[in-house]
Amino acid sequence: RSTDDCEQSNTPMATTLALALVLLSQRPSPTTALQDTTETALQQSIAGAANASEEVEAPGDKNSLDGFFLGIITQPDSTENRKAIRRSWLRSFLRRGADYRFFVGKGGLKRETQERVEGEGDVVLLPFVDSYENLTRKTTLAANWTAEHITALHYFVKVDDDVYLTVRWFAQIAKSLPDRKLYTGSIVRNGFIWPIGKWTLPERFRSLFPSGSYPEYAEGPTYILSADTLRLLASSRNDSVRDEELFPFEDINSCLVLEQHGIHRTSMDDLGLRTRFMISDHWSGGDHLSSTEDRNCSLDYVVYHSINAAAMERAASAESLQGSAGVKEVLCQPIVDFYASK
Repeated sequence: RSTDDCEQSNTPMATTLALALVLLSQRPSPTTALQDTTETALQQSIAGAANASEEVEAPGDKNSLDGFFLGIITQPDSTENRKAIRRSWLRSFLRRGADYRFFVGKGGLKRETQERVEGEGDVVLLPFVDSYENLTRKTTLAANWTAEHITALHYFVKVDDDVYLTVRWFAQIAKSLPDRKLYTGSIVRNGFIWPIGKWTLPERFRSLFPSGSYPEYAEGPTYILSADTLRLLASSRNDSVRDEELFPFEDINSCLVLEQHGIHRTSMDDLGLRTRFMISDHWSGGDHLSSTEDRNCSLDYVVYHSINAAAMERAASAESLQGSAGVKEVLCQPIVDFYASK
Protein backbone atom coordinates (compact mmCIF):
# COMPACT_ATOMS: atom_id res chain seq x y z
CA ARG A 1 0.00 0.00 0.00
CA SER A 2 1.39 3.39 -0.94
CA THR A 3 0.49 6.49 1.08
CA ASP A 4 0.37 10.19 0.39
CA ASP A 5 2.62 11.40 3.13
CA CYS A 6 6.22 10.34 3.02
CA GLU A 7 9.29 11.88 4.42
CA GLN A 8 10.72 14.26 1.87
CA SER A 9 14.02 12.65 1.26
CA ASN A 10 15.12 13.48 -2.24
CA THR A 11 18.64 14.72 -2.18
CA PRO A 12 19.76 16.91 -5.09
CA MET A 13 23.08 16.20 -6.68
CA ALA A 14 25.78 18.80 -7.18
CA THR A 15 24.49 21.83 -9.07
CA THR A 16 25.88 22.44 -12.53
CA LEU A 17 27.68 25.58 -13.58
CA ALA A 18 24.69 26.61 -15.71
CA LEU A 19 22.37 26.23 -12.76
CA ALA A 20 24.71 28.19 -10.60
CA LEU A 21 24.08 31.08 -12.88
CA VAL A 22 21.00 31.71 -11.92
CA LEU A 23 -5.90 11.19 -3.82
CA LEU A 24 -16.45 3.57 -1.14
CA SER A 25 -18.86 5.41 -3.10
CA GLN A 26 -21.68 6.70 -0.86
CA ARG A 27 -25.09 8.22 -1.59
CA PRO A 28 -24.87 11.73 -2.97
CA SER A 29 -26.30 14.40 -0.74
CA PRO A 30 -27.85 17.74 -1.65
CA THR A 31 -25.27 20.19 -2.95
CA THR A 32 -23.77 22.44 -0.34
CA ALA A 33 -22.02 25.59 -1.42
CA LEU A 34 -18.32 25.39 -0.71
CA GLN A 35 -16.29 28.47 0.04
CA ASP A 36 -14.33 29.92 -2.85
CA THR A 37 -11.67 32.59 -2.73
CA THR A 38 -12.15 36.21 -3.75
CA GLU A 39 -11.78 36.86 -7.46
CA THR A 40 -9.23 39.63 -7.09
CA ALA A 41 -6.89 37.65 -4.85
CA LEU A 42 -7.25 34.61 -7.09
CA GLN A 43 -6.35 36.56 -10.20
CA GLN A 44 -3.31 37.97 -8.44
CA SER A 45 -2.16 34.50 -7.37
CA ILE A 46 -2.57 33.05 -10.85
CA ALA A 47 -0.82 35.99 -12.48
CA GLY A 48 2.06 35.74 -10.03
CA ALA A 49 2.48 32.00 -10.55
CA ALA A 50 2.46 32.35 -14.33
CA ASN A 51 4.96 35.20 -14.40
CA ALA A 52 8.19 33.45 -15.30
CA SER A 53 10.60 32.91 -18.13
CA GLU A 54 9.90 30.11 -20.60
CA GLU A 55 11.71 26.83 -20.00
CA VAL A 56 14.17 25.39 -22.47
CA GLU A 57 12.09 22.37 -23.50
CA ALA A 58 8.48 22.21 -24.72
CA PRO A 59 7.86 25.90 -25.27
CA GLY A 60 4.92 24.41 -27.19
CA ASP A 61 1.41 25.55 -27.79
CA LYS A 62 0.25 28.12 -25.28
CA ASN A 63 -3.16 26.40 -25.21
CA SER A 64 -1.94 22.80 -25.08
CA LEU A 65 -3.27 22.27 -21.53
CA ASP A 66 -6.56 24.13 -21.88
CA GLY A 67 -9.26 22.31 -19.91
CA PHE A 68 -6.81 20.71 -17.45
CA PHE A 69 -7.60 21.54 -13.81
CA LEU A 70 -4.99 20.81 -11.15
CA GLY A 71 -6.58 20.04 -7.77
CA ILE A 72 -3.65 20.37 -5.38
CA ILE A 73 -4.23 18.65 -2.02
CA THR A 74 -2.44 20.52 0.74
CA GLN A 75 -2.70 21.27 4.47
CA PRO A 76 -3.35 24.63 6.16
CA ASP A 77 0.19 24.86 7.51
CA SER A 78 1.93 23.77 4.28
CA THR A 79 2.56 27.39 3.30
CA GLU A 80 6.08 26.82 2.04
CA ASN A 81 5.07 23.98 -0.26
CA ARG A 82 2.33 26.12 -1.79
CA LYS A 83 4.75 28.98 -2.32
CA ALA A 84 7.27 26.65 -3.93
CA ILE A 85 4.66 25.14 -6.26
CA ARG A 86 3.56 28.60 -7.39
CA ARG A 87 7.16 29.58 -8.05
CA SER A 88 8.18 26.32 -9.73
CA TRP A 89 6.39 23.78 -11.93
CA LEU A 90 2.93 25.38 -11.75
CA ARG A 91 4.08 28.35 -13.83
CA SER A 92 4.67 26.27 -16.93
CA PHE A 93 1.24 24.62 -16.65
CA LEU A 94 -0.57 27.94 -16.34
CA ARG A 95 1.20 29.34 -19.37
CA ARG A 96 -0.22 26.44 -21.37
CA GLY A 97 -3.79 27.16 -20.29
CA ALA A 98 -4.19 24.90 -17.22
CA ASP A 99 -6.18 26.09 -14.18
CA TYR A 100 -5.71 25.14 -10.53
CA ARG A 101 -6.69 25.55 -6.87
CA PHE A 102 -5.20 24.37 -3.61
CA PHE A 103 -7.64 22.53 -1.30
CA VAL A 104 -7.59 22.48 2.53
CA GLY A 105 -10.13 21.74 5.27
CA LYS A 106 -11.37 24.68 7.34
CA GLY A 107 -12.95 22.76 10.24
CA GLY A 108 -11.31 23.62 13.56
CA LEU A 109 -8.92 26.21 12.14
CA LYS A 110 -8.00 29.17 14.29
CA ARG A 111 -9.33 32.44 12.95
CA GLU A 112 -5.92 33.84 12.16
CA THR A 113 -4.92 30.65 10.31
CA GLN A 114 -8.09 30.71 8.24
CA GLU A 115 -7.61 34.37 7.38
CA ARG A 116 -3.99 33.76 6.40
CA VAL A 117 -4.87 30.83 4.12
CA GLU A 118 -7.81 32.72 2.58
CA GLY A 119 -5.48 35.63 1.92
CA GLU A 120 -3.34 33.51 -0.37
CA GLY A 121 -6.11 33.87 -2.95
CA ASP A 122 -5.98 30.49 -4.66
CA VAL A 123 -6.90 28.19 -1.74
CA VAL A 124 -10.41 26.68 -1.42
CA LEU A 125 -11.44 25.99 2.17
CA LEU A 126 -13.60 22.87 2.37
CA PRO A 127 -16.12 22.06 5.16
CA PHE A 128 -14.30 19.32 7.08
CA VAL A 129 -11.50 18.88 9.61
CA ASP A 130 -8.24 18.54 7.72
CA SER A 131 -6.14 15.51 8.67
CA TYR A 132 -4.31 12.63 7.01
CA GLU A 133 -7.11 10.31 8.16
CA ASN A 134 -9.60 12.50 6.29
CA LEU A 135 -7.98 12.38 2.85
CA THR A 136 -10.94 10.43 1.39
CA ARG A 137 -13.38 13.19 2.32
CA LYS A 138 -10.93 15.82 1.19
CA THR A 139 -10.49 14.37 -2.28
CA THR A 140 -14.23 13.80 -2.69
CA LEU A 141 -15.01 17.39 -1.66
CA ALA A 142 -12.30 18.75 -3.95
CA ALA A 143 -13.82 16.75 -6.81
CA ASN A 144 -17.29 18.05 -5.88
CA TRP A 145 -16.09 21.66 -5.80
CA THR A 146 -14.39 21.28 -9.16
CA ALA A 147 -17.47 19.71 -10.79
CA GLU A 148 -19.59 22.64 -9.55
CA HIS A 149 -17.24 25.55 -10.21
CA ILE A 150 -14.99 24.75 -13.19
CA THR A 151 -17.04 25.00 -16.36
CA ALA A 152 -14.39 24.52 -19.06
CA LEU A 153 -13.25 21.20 -17.59
CA HIS A 154 -11.77 18.40 -19.71
CA TYR A 155 -9.48 16.72 -17.18
CA PHE A 156 -8.99 16.80 -13.40
CA VAL A 157 -5.47 16.16 -12.13
CA LYS A 158 -5.36 15.26 -8.45
CA VAL A 159 -1.98 16.40 -7.16
CA ASP A 160 -0.37 16.22 -3.73
CA ASP A 161 1.70 19.18 -2.61
CA ASP A 162 4.93 17.18 -2.40
CA VAL A 163 5.28 16.30 -6.07
CA TYR A 164 7.07 17.94 -8.96
CA LEU A 165 5.34 17.73 -12.35
CA THR A 166 7.45 18.02 -15.50
CA VAL A 167 5.57 20.01 -18.11
CA ARG A 168 7.38 18.48 -21.08
CA TRP A 169 6.32 14.90 -20.32
CA PHE A 170 2.90 15.89 -18.99
CA ALA A 171 2.17 17.75 -22.22
CA GLN A 172 3.32 14.69 -24.16
CA ILE A 173 0.95 12.27 -22.42
CA ALA A 174 -1.86 14.85 -22.56
CA LYS A 175 -1.97 14.42 -26.34
CA SER A 176 -2.87 10.72 -25.92
CA LEU A 177 -5.50 10.94 -23.19
CA PRO A 178 -9.05 9.81 -24.11
CA ASP A 179 -11.65 12.43 -23.30
CA ARG A 180 -14.10 10.03 -21.59
CA LYS A 181 -13.95 7.28 -18.94
CA LEU A 182 -10.35 8.10 -18.11
CA TYR A 183 -8.75 7.10 -14.80
CA THR A 184 -4.98 6.92 -15.08
CA GLY A 185 -1.73 7.42 -13.22
CA SER A 186 0.86 5.15 -11.65
CA ILE A 187 -1.01 1.84 -11.37
CA VAL A 188 -0.60 -0.42 -8.32
CA ARG A 189 -1.22 -4.11 -8.97
CA ASN A 190 -1.84 -6.78 -6.30
CA GLY A 191 -1.82 -4.10 -3.61
CA PHE A 192 -1.01 -5.66 -0.25
CA ILE A 193 -3.63 -5.32 2.51
CA TRP A 194 -1.60 -4.53 5.59
CA PRO A 195 -2.67 -6.36 8.79
CA ILE A 196 -0.73 -4.02 11.09
CA GLY A 197 0.87 -0.61 11.02
CA LYS A 198 -0.02 2.79 9.64
CA TRP A 199 -1.85 1.43 6.59
CA THR A 200 -3.85 -1.25 8.41
CA LEU A 201 -7.25 -1.75 6.79
CA PRO A 202 -10.00 -1.76 9.44
CA GLU A 203 -11.68 -5.14 9.82
CA ARG A 204 -15.10 -3.83 8.67
CA PHE A 205 -13.71 -3.23 5.17
CA ARG A 206 -11.83 -6.51 4.70
CA SER A 207 -14.84 -8.41 3.29
CA LEU A 208 -14.68 -6.08 0.27
CA PHE A 209 -11.50 -7.82 -0.86
CA PRO A 210 -12.00 -11.61 -0.79
CA SER A 211 -8.91 -12.07 -2.97
CA GLY A 212 -6.73 -10.65 -0.20
CA SER A 213 -5.46 -7.74 -2.28
CA TYR A 214 -6.75 -4.40 -3.49
CA PRO A 215 -8.02 -3.93 -7.04
CA GLU A 216 -5.65 -2.18 -9.42
CA TYR A 217 -5.67 1.52 -8.58
CA ALA A 218 -3.83 4.73 -9.40
CA GLU A 219 -1.48 5.87 -6.66
CA GLY A 220 -2.47 8.92 -4.67
CA PRO A 221 0.37 11.40 -5.24
CA THR A 222 -0.97 12.22 -8.73
CA TYR A 223 -3.68 10.76 -10.95
CA ILE A 224 -5.79 12.02 -13.85
CA LEU A 225 -9.55 11.81 -14.42
CA SER A 226 -11.56 12.92 -17.44
CA ALA A 227 -14.40 15.35 -16.68
CA ASP A 228 -17.12 12.67 -16.79
CA THR A 229 -15.10 10.44 -14.44
CA LEU A 230 -14.47 13.36 -12.10
CA ARG A 231 -18.24 13.96 -11.84
CA LEU A 232 -18.79 10.34 -10.84
CA LEU A 233 -16.28 10.71 -8.03
CA ALA A 234 -17.84 14.03 -7.02
CA SER A 235 -21.29 12.44 -6.81
CA SER A 236 -20.06 10.12 -4.04
CA ARG A 237 -20.04 13.03 -1.62
CA ASN A 238 -22.22 12.24 1.41
CA ASP A 239 -21.89 14.64 4.31
CA SER A 240 -24.05 12.44 6.56
CA VAL A 241 -21.37 9.74 6.73
CA ARG A 242 -19.04 10.18 9.68
CA ASP A 243 -15.32 10.49 9.06
CA GLU A 244 -14.52 7.18 10.72
CA GLU A 245 -17.05 5.38 8.47
CA LEU A 246 -15.33 6.43 5.25
CA PHE A 247 -12.92 4.10 3.49
CA PRO A 248 -9.58 5.25 4.91
CA PHE A 249 -7.35 5.38 1.81
CA GLU A 250 -8.34 8.05 -0.68
CA ASP A 251 -6.69 6.63 -3.78
CA ILE A 252 -8.21 3.17 -3.30
CA ASN A 253 -11.55 4.78 -2.41
CA SER A 254 -11.50 6.65 -5.73
CA CYS A 255 -10.87 3.33 -7.48
CA LEU A 256 -13.78 1.65 -5.66
CA VAL A 257 -16.17 4.51 -6.44
CA LEU A 258 -15.26 4.49 -10.12
CA GLU A 259 -15.40 0.69 -10.40
CA GLN A 260 -19.05 0.83 -9.28
CA HIS A 261 -19.67 2.92 -12.39
CA GLY A 262 -17.71 0.62 -14.70
CA ILE A 263 -14.61 2.82 -14.83
CA HIS A 264 -11.33 0.94 -14.50
CA ARG A 265 -7.74 2.14 -14.41
CA THR A 266 -5.81 2.84 -17.56
CA SER A 267 -2.02 2.54 -17.52
CA MET A 268 0.55 4.37 -19.59
CA ASP A 269 1.10 1.11 -21.51
CA ASP A 270 -2.62 0.92 -22.26
CA LEU A 271 -2.31 4.36 -23.83
CA GLY A 272 0.68 3.28 -25.92
CA LEU A 273 3.02 5.57 -23.99
CA ARG A 274 6.61 4.69 -23.12
CA THR A 275 7.02 7.46 -20.56
CA ARG A 276 6.97 6.26 -16.95
CA PHE A 277 4.38 8.13 -14.93
CA MET A 278 6.11 8.47 -11.58
CA ILE A 279 9.30 7.94 -9.64
CA SER A 280 8.73 7.94 -5.89
CA ASP A 281 10.33 7.25 -2.55
CA HIS A 282 7.38 4.92 -1.84
CA TRP A 283 8.21 1.25 -1.98
CA SER A 284 7.78 -0.08 -5.50
CA GLY A 285 4.43 -1.85 -5.88
CA GLY A 286 3.15 -0.71 -9.24
CA ASP A 287 4.00 1.17 -12.38
CA HIS A 288 6.25 3.61 -10.61
CA LEU A 289 9.87 2.96 -9.89
CA SER A 290 11.20 3.68 -6.44
CA SER A 291 14.00 6.19 -6.18
CA THR A 292 16.33 3.38 -5.05
CA GLU A 293 15.60 1.41 -8.26
CA ASP A 294 16.41 4.28 -10.61
CA ARG A 295 18.45 6.64 -8.50
CA ASN A 296 20.06 8.08 -11.61
CA CYS A 297 16.63 8.72 -13.21
CA SER A 298 17.73 6.97 -16.38
CA LEU A 299 14.10 7.00 -17.59
CA ASP A 300 11.75 9.92 -18.21
CA TYR A 301 9.07 10.67 -15.61
CA VAL A 302 5.99 12.87 -15.48
CA VAL A 303 5.87 12.95 -11.66
CA TYR A 304 8.65 13.12 -9.07
CA HIS A 305 7.63 12.26 -5.47
CA SER A 306 8.17 13.20 -2.72
CA ILE A 307 9.87 16.57 -3.11
CA ASN A 308 10.33 19.28 -0.51
CA ALA A 309 9.84 22.99 -1.15
CA ALA A 310 13.51 23.90 -1.55
CA ALA A 311 14.15 21.09 -4.04
CA MET A 312 11.10 22.15 -6.08
CA GLU A 313 12.52 25.62 -6.56
CA ARG A 314 15.97 24.33 -7.46
CA ALA A 315 14.42 21.92 -9.96
CA ALA A 316 12.40 24.75 -11.53
CA SER A 317 15.53 26.85 -11.98
CA ALA A 318 17.28 23.92 -13.61
CA GLU A 319 14.26 23.18 -15.82
CA SER A 320 14.21 26.77 -17.07
CA LEU A 321 17.82 26.41 -18.19
CA GLN A 322 18.16 22.77 -19.21
CA GLY A 323 14.61 21.43 -19.58
CA SER A 324 13.72 18.02 -18.13
CA ALA A 325 17.41 17.09 -17.97
CA GLY A 326 17.87 19.82 -15.40
CA VAL A 327 15.05 18.42 -13.27
CA LYS A 328 16.77 15.04 -13.25
CA GLU A 329 20.04 16.59 -12.22
CA VAL A 330 18.52 18.24 -9.17
CA LEU A 331 16.03 15.56 -8.04
CA CYS A 332 18.01 12.40 -8.77
CA GLN A 333 21.09 11.20 -6.90
CA PRO A 334 23.64 8.92 -8.59
CA ILE A 335 24.04 5.51 -6.99
CA VAL A 336 27.74 6.10 -6.45
CA ASP A 337 26.97 9.24 -4.42
CA PHE A 338 24.28 7.42 -2.47
CA TYR A 339 26.58 4.65 -1.28
CA ALA A 340 29.42 7.06 -0.71
CA SER A 341 27.19 8.95 1.77
CA LYS A 342 26.57 5.82 3.85
